[in-house]
Amino acid sequence: MLGFQAVHLLDALCPPKLVESGACIAPWHEPSIEALIVITAGLAAFGIVAVGALVAPSHKLRVAAVLFACGAVFAMYIVRAAGLSSPFFTAAGGGSVALWLVNARGIR
Repeated sequence: MLGFQAVHLLDALCPPKLVESGACIAPWHEPSIEALIVITAGLAAFGIVAVGALVAPSHKLRVAAVLFACGAVFAMYIVRAAGLSSPFFTAAGGGSVALWLVNARGIR
């Protein structure tokens, strides 16, 4: 939901002269969307692993590790199918940070 709002904000910032057939053709628009995809991939991975650990009171680390592993398998599939390697690395980083926090700090 946050990502969709950010895309709408970027679209709203596009000058009317640079909109063709409803798409923004400003030179900054496509790199901005790509950066948004990369950032939200990392945030989503962090959130999935962290929230999964928060809702599993007695098995925090196990649940976080399973969610991280499932996310890693899915991310590898996306890299192979669509060639999106940048979001893979930020998702791996976000998930790893969440898993480390669950293990080291014991998210409560």
